[in-house]
Amino acid sequence: MRNLNIQEFEKWVYETDEELVDEHFGRGFYFELASLNYKNKYAINDVEKLLFSKVPFGRFEEMKIREILTYVIDDKGDLVELIEELYDLYCDGYYFLRYIGLASLFHGMPRENETYNFTDQTQINLKCEARRILSFLDTRKIIITGKYKYEDLREEADKIELHSLEKMYVTPKRILLTEL
Repeated sequence: MRNLNIQEFEKWVYETDEELVDEHFGRGFYFELASLNYKNKYAINDVEKLLFSKVPFGRFEEMKIREILTYVIDDKGDLVELIEELYDLYCDGYYFLRYIGLASLFHGMPRENETYNFTDQTQINLKCEARRILSFLDTRKIIITGKYKYEDLREEADKIELHSLEKMYVTPKRILLTEL
């Protein structure tokens, strides 16, 4: 997910238990990681190629989305930046992020050099929606299959961000809390 630079990733490899890595990714995978030339200017490409050969890309995407949603719930990081990231993911094709992504439009996200604080109620609504999306990922009703691709196995009634957006913004607390 590129949260680490290549030097940090190399350090992580050498500090991580070989048996643990091999247990999760197959015998010899740790050796493959440890054998990479991390000084090569294309090392990041080599790491990605190796990782994607063992872990489906959709899993990385899901981890990224889960992390952002968890940060929203746990008040980690700048909420404006998190919502902007979710907005970008929504625009790129993860339409199940519509409500939380469009919070920037409905709640008046700041322009450059402006500050903004979400109201307490808006923060509650965003956290509820983040929990709702996570519950669908947990129950495998939404399955990320690739970059900006997913299977949506939810019941039609659960897809409120696709057909009842106005209801979510008119009475989001009632709807979101009853959905959870």
